Amino acid sequence: MEDTFSYHGAGGHRLGDRVFGGIVIGSINDGKELFIVTESELINGAKYGTRSNWDINAVGDGTLASSLTDGQHNTQQVLTNGGFSEVDSIFTRLGSYCYNDYGGYTDWHIPSIEELKIVCKAYHDGLIQAENTLYWSSTEANGRQAYDLLFTTGHQNVREKRDSANRLRVVRRHSLV
Repeated sequence: MEDTFSYHGAGGHRLGDRVFGGIVIGSINDGKELFIVTESELINGAKYGTRSNWDINAVGDGTLASSLTDGQHNTQQVLTNGGFSEVDSIFTRLGSYCYNDYGGYTDWHIPSIEELKIVCKAYHDGLIQAENTLYWSSTEANGRQAYDLLFTTGHQNVREKRDSANRLRVVRRHSLV
Protein backbone atom coordinates (compact mmCIF):
# COMPACT_ATOMS: atom_id res chain seq x y z
CA MET A 1 0.00 0.00 0.00
CA GLU A 2 1.41 3.38 -1.00
CA ASP A 3 1.68 6.11 1.62
CA THR A 4 -0.39 9.27 1.23
CA PHE A 5 1.33 12.58 1.92
CA SER A 6 -0.31 15.85 2.94
CA TYR A 7 1.34 19.21 3.07
CA HIS A 8 -0.04 20.18 6.47
CA GLY A 9 0.63 19.37 10.09
CA ALA A 10 -1.29 16.99 12.34
CA GLY A 11 -1.85 16.21 15.99
CA GLY A 12 -1.61 19.86 17.03
CA HIS A 13 1.70 20.34 15.19
CA ARG A 14 1.97 22.85 12.35
CA LEU A 15 4.26 23.05 9.37
CA GLY A 16 7.56 24.54 10.45
CA ASP A 17 7.29 23.41 14.09
CA ARG A 18 10.62 22.27 15.48
CA VAL A 19 9.83 19.00 17.26
CA PHE A 20 10.78 15.31 17.24
CA GLY A 21 14.38 15.98 16.20
CA GLY A 22 13.72 18.25 13.22
CA ILE A 23 11.17 20.39 11.38
CA VAL A 24 7.59 19.30 10.57
CA ILE A 25 7.11 19.53 6.79
CA GLY A 26 3.98 17.41 6.34
CA SER A 27 1.88 14.50 7.51
CA ILE A 28 1.45 10.98 6.23
CA ASN A 29 -1.45 8.52 6.11
CA ASP A 30 -4.32 10.77 7.16
CA GLY A 31 -2.35 12.51 9.90
CA LYS A 32 -1.21 9.34 11.67
CA GLU A 33 2.43 10.30 11.18
CA LEU A 34 4.36 13.55 10.95
CA PHE A 35 7.01 13.93 8.27
CA ILE A 36 10.18 15.46 9.78
CA VAL A 37 13.34 16.77 8.07
CA THR A 38 16.65 17.59 9.74
CA GLU A 39 17.23 21.27 10.42
CA SER A 40 20.52 21.18 8.55
CA GLU A 41 22.65 18.94 6.39
CA LEU A 42 25.06 18.21 9.24
CA ILE A 43 26.06 14.85 10.68
CA ASN A 44 28.18 14.76 13.80
CA GLY A 45 29.68 18.13 12.89
CA ALA A 46 30.69 17.04 9.36
CA LYS A 47 28.77 18.44 6.44
CA TYR A 48 26.67 15.50 5.32
CA GLY A 49 25.30 17.42 2.36
CA THR A 50 28.76 17.49 0.82
CA ARG A 51 28.37 16.29 -2.74
CA SER A 52 28.97 12.58 -2.66
CA ASN A 53 28.91 9.66 -5.07
CA TRP A 54 26.59 6.77 -4.38
CA ASP A 55 28.53 3.53 -4.54
CA ILE A 56 26.80 0.80 -6.56
CA ASN A 57 28.64 -2.37 -5.60
CA ALA A 58 25.62 -4.13 -4.07
CA VAL A 59 26.37 -7.55 -2.65
CA GLY A 60 23.02 -8.39 -1.01
CA ASP A 61 20.07 -9.97 -2.76
CA GLY A 62 20.16 -7.31 -5.49
CA THR A 63 16.57 -6.24 -4.87
CA LEU A 64 16.11 -2.64 -5.98
CA ALA A 65 15.06 0.06 -3.55
CA SER A 66 12.26 1.09 -5.89
CA SER A 67 9.47 2.46 -3.67
CA LEU A 68 8.33 5.88 -4.79
CA THR A 69 6.94 6.73 -1.34
CA ASP A 70 8.76 4.70 1.33
CA GLY A 71 12.28 6.04 1.74
CA GLN A 72 12.75 4.14 4.99
CA HIS A 73 12.22 0.84 3.18
CA ASN A 74 14.48 1.95 0.31
CA THR A 75 17.26 3.02 2.66
CA GLN A 76 17.11 -0.27 4.55
CA GLN A 77 17.18 -2.20 1.26
CA VAL A 78 20.29 -0.38 0.07
CA LEU A 79 22.00 -0.77 3.44
CA THR A 80 21.12 -4.49 3.38
CA ASN A 81 22.60 -4.86 -0.12
CA GLY A 82 25.80 -3.33 1.21
CA GLY A 83 28.95 -3.32 -0.85
CA PHE A 84 29.90 0.25 -0.13
CA SER A 85 33.53 0.13 -1.09
CA GLU A 86 33.98 3.88 -1.40
CA VAL A 87 34.80 5.53 1.89
CA ASP A 88 32.75 8.57 0.86
CA SER A 89 29.67 6.59 -0.20
CA ILE A 90 26.52 8.33 1.05
CA PHE A 91 25.18 5.05 2.34
CA THR A 92 28.37 4.25 4.25
CA ARG A 93 27.97 7.54 6.04
CA LEU A 94 24.21 7.12 6.38
CA GLY A 95 24.62 3.77 8.13
CA SER A 96 26.43 5.35 11.05
CA TYR A 97 24.11 8.37 11.00
CA CYS A 98 20.87 6.40 11.19
CA TYR A 99 22.02 4.36 14.14
CA ASN A 100 23.50 7.23 16.12
CA ASP A 101 21.36 9.67 18.04
CA TYR A 102 20.49 12.83 16.09
CA GLY A 103 17.96 15.09 17.76
CA GLY A 104 17.04 12.20 20.05
CA TYR A 105 16.14 9.81 17.20
CA THR A 106 17.91 7.04 15.31
CA ASP A 107 15.41 6.34 12.52
CA TRP A 108 16.51 8.85 9.88
CA HIS A 109 16.51 7.79 6.24
CA ILE A 110 17.12 9.11 2.73
CA PRO A 111 13.78 10.25 1.33
CA SER A 112 12.06 8.43 -1.53
CA ILE A 113 11.46 10.56 -4.62
CA GLU A 114 7.94 11.48 -3.43
CA GLU A 115 9.20 12.28 0.08
CA LEU A 116 11.94 14.41 -1.47
CA LYS A 117 9.30 16.44 -3.34
CA ILE A 118 7.79 17.35 0.05
CA VAL A 119 11.26 18.45 1.26
CA CYS A 120 11.66 20.56 -1.90
CA LYS A 121 8.24 22.19 -1.36
CA ALA A 122 9.19 22.99 2.24
CA TYR A 123 12.35 24.65 0.91
CA HIS A 124 10.42 26.75 -1.62
CA ASP A 125 7.90 27.75 1.07
CA GLY A 126 10.70 28.92 3.37
CA LEU A 127 10.23 26.24 6.05
CA ILE A 128 13.77 24.90 5.71
CA GLN A 129 17.10 26.03 4.35
CA ALA A 130 18.72 24.03 1.57
CA GLU A 131 20.94 24.48 -1.45
CA ASN A 132 19.44 25.27 -4.85
CA THR A 133 20.97 22.13 -6.38
CA LEU A 134 20.47 18.39 -6.96
CA TYR A 135 19.48 16.11 -4.07
CA TRP A 136 19.44 12.29 -4.10
CA SER A 137 16.36 10.27 -3.36
CA SER A 138 16.58 6.66 -2.16
CA THR A 139 14.44 5.48 -5.09
CA GLU A 140 16.49 3.43 -7.52
CA ALA A 141 15.52 3.35 -11.21
CA ASN A 142 17.74 0.31 -11.85
CA GLY A 143 20.99 -1.16 -10.56
CA ARG A 144 23.08 1.74 -11.84
CA GLN A 145 20.74 4.75 -11.55
CA ALA A 146 18.61 6.51 -8.96
CA TYR A 147 16.19 9.42 -8.96
CA ASP A 148 17.25 12.88 -7.89
CA LEU A 149 15.48 16.23 -7.70
CA LEU A 150 16.70 19.68 -8.70
CA PHE A 151 15.58 21.98 -5.88
CA THR A 152 15.74 25.05 -8.15
CA THR A 153 12.87 23.81 -10.32
CA GLY A 154 11.54 20.67 -8.63
CA HIS A 155 12.48 18.70 -11.76
CA GLN A 156 13.01 14.97 -11.20
CA ASN A 157 15.66 13.07 -13.14
CA VAL A 158 17.45 9.71 -13.22
CA ARG A 159 21.24 9.78 -12.86
CA GLU A 160 24.14 7.38 -12.67
CA LYS A 161 24.77 6.66 -8.99
CA ARG A 162 28.51 6.25 -9.33
CA ASP A 163 29.19 9.22 -11.62
CA SER A 164 26.83 11.79 -10.12
CA ALA A 165 27.59 13.75 -6.98
CA ASN A 166 24.47 15.24 -5.38
CA ARG A 167 23.57 16.63 -1.99
CA LEU A 168 21.57 14.72 0.59
CA ARG A 169 18.97 15.58 3.23
CA VAL A 170 17.60 12.96 5.62
CA VAL A 171 14.09 12.65 7.02
CA ARG A 172 12.10 10.60 9.50
CA ARG A 173 8.49 9.74 10.24
CA HIS A 174 7.03 10.28 13.69
CA SER A 175 3.97 8.25 14.66
CA LEU A 176 1.14 10.10 16.41
CA VAL A 177 -0.84 6.99 17.24
